[in-house]
Formats: sequence, structure tokens, C-alpha cells
Amino acid sequence: MNILFVTRNYLPRYGGIELLVYNLCFYLQKKRQVPIVWNFSRAEPIQSEWDVIFSDRKHQKWKTLLQLLQVLKKRPQRIVMVEPQRTELGYVFLMSLLTWQRPYLLLVGTKTEIQHPFIRLLCALLSKKILALSKYCKTAFRFAPRKVEIVYAGFTPQSVKVEKKKNVLSVCRIDRRKNIEALFEVEKILRERDFVLEFVIVGEIQDPDYFNSLKRKYTLADKSNIRFVGRTDPTTLWKYYSSSYLFFLPSLHEMFGIVLAEAMYAGLPCVTSRVSAIPEVVPPTCGFLTRPDDYQGMADYIQKLYNTPQLYQKTAQHCRQHAQQFVWDRIITRYLKNLELE
Repeated sequence: MNILFVTRNYLPRYGGIELLVYNLCFYLQKKRQVPIVWNFSRAEPIQSEWDVIFSDRKHQKWKTLLQLLQVLKKRPQRIVMVEPQRTELGYVFLMSLLTWQRPYLLLVGTKTEIQHPFIRLLCALLSKKILALSKYCKTAFRFAPRKVEIVYAGFTPQSVKVEKKKNVLSVCRIDRRKNIEALFEVEKILRERDFVLEFVIVGEIQDPDYFNSLKRKYTLADKSNIRFVGRTDPTTLWKYYSSSYLFFLPSLHEMFGIVLAEAMYAGLPCVTSRVSAIPEVVPPTCGFLTRPDDYQGMADYIQKLYNTPQLYQKTAQHCRQHAQQFVWDRIITRYLKNLELE
């Protein structure tokens, strides 16, 4: 069977959406399925074991559409839209008419990602089923609740033995939505209390203007205990998880937050924002959730965790237990069932 994913995302990247599509393709290939990715951007994948088709120009899209129609007519198929915008929606709609195959809508975002009401309505009418990444994401389709199924994201853990350090870890892209200035402010508050910690940020710089504005805003002293690592491979990333003391993600918005699930699996208590889908991933027993601008509250809780070993151990144990439900081997069966691939 052919499974066509229509997207404009990187494969893979640190985002949970990209990683989940990547894992789905990888799993399907092992099961002798034929995953095809039609990418509407110039985003080159880090690794590709399946067919990836790039078409970022109009004439390329029409040429690709004709090629895919020939492929899909030969064998049974599934068409899966990943967070479609108007351009992808038009091509998928035409493809579904010509192949008599209603597409699935995978990993739908909220109104932040799919902004125009008409696009959301068209997605609901066009798709066979909508798979939302969280209850928060489902709110974008309140007018079609029976068509929406909530299936959380999943991750593949790695066991890495490294020495435990006392640093604070963040794993995220460097852009405004990740609220990186909160990290600087919290580090500054702790330093003024003579409680000096190293903050490590793993992730690529997606918004250079935002990154440069942070460098201009904060002094050399503010930046001395903050280390930007950049993008790493999965094994190195799990080394950072395993060696860190706690996890810090003060995002302004998250559709799910797969890095929070990964950090909890590694036993890291989470200091994060009480916004969007994050409370679905991180319960109160696994860390501290507050407003994205509550710098004092974040600093207080971080200091409390470091000064109270019993609280730290209890929270870390809750994290490990809670994160088990997000392990990929448990999640994949729900995706296969909803996409009718079992």
C-alpha cells in the first residue's frame, strides 16, 4: 500500500510534528508499506530512507501531482495531509477527486496554525478523519467533534549512561514562541541570589533576528552561564537529557510539547508554562506550571528543587512513570488504527 504524506515541514527536526511524521514513515517502511512524502518547501531532510518529493514552485507542483496520480492509481493508497495550508489543500482536494480517496488530516494545529475559518471548514468537509495532537488542538474543530480523534505524539527513548550534572536543560528552536528571554531573566534572578546555574539550550536558530535581539538586550554577564549548543543528533540529545538536572521550557504556545515528554522519561522535573496543550503533557506532580512571564515563580521553584533532594526525587519518579504513556511503541498502534493501516 502507498501512504502519501503531504506537508511543508522538515523531516525530521526538533518539532514534535516533524518527528512524528518521520517515525510513522520509518515504521511503515519496516512493515513493507510504501511511504511517500510530498514536501511543499525547500526544507531538506536530515535523513531519508523513503521517497521524498520537493516541489516549492508552481510548475513543479502540477508535474508532481500528475506523477503521484499515476503511482496512486496502481495500488491502494492513503492520503494524509499534515497541517495543510491553502496551497496543499487545493492539490490534495483535486487528487482525492481523481483517485476517489478521501484524505486523512493528521496532526491538526489550532487557530494559530490553521488561521482562516474557511480552511478549517474545508479540512473538516474534505477529510475522512481528523487526528488532533491534543485536546487543545481539537478546539479548532469544535464544529465537527465526531470527526476528530485525539492521538498524542510519541517518542523513541534511548538508554544512555552519563554522569549527572547540575545544569538546567532546554530543548527548543530559537524563535519568539519559545520565549527564550524568560530563560535569561530566570538565570539573572538566580545569579542575583548567588545561586549560579548553567543553562544549556539545545536547538537550532530558526529566527536569527530574534536571536540577535537577545544578544543585544542582555549583557555579557547575563550570557556567561547560558550555553547554546545548536542542533544535535538523537543520541547526543539523549545524553543531554540523561546528564541534566531539570528541564525548562517557558513557551508561549505548544500544540503538544514532545520534548517535555522526553525530558520526563529521563527523570527531569519540568518548569514550564501553563498554556495551550502543555498541562495535558505535564501534570502538577511532574513539575511547576505557571505564566510564561512569572520569572520569580520559576526561579523560586528551581531553587526549591535544588535545595530539597526529597522533593526532587519524588518529582523525578512521577515524571518517569507519567512519560511511559508517550513511548512510541504504545502510541503507534493508535495511529495505525485511525489511519486504517492495521
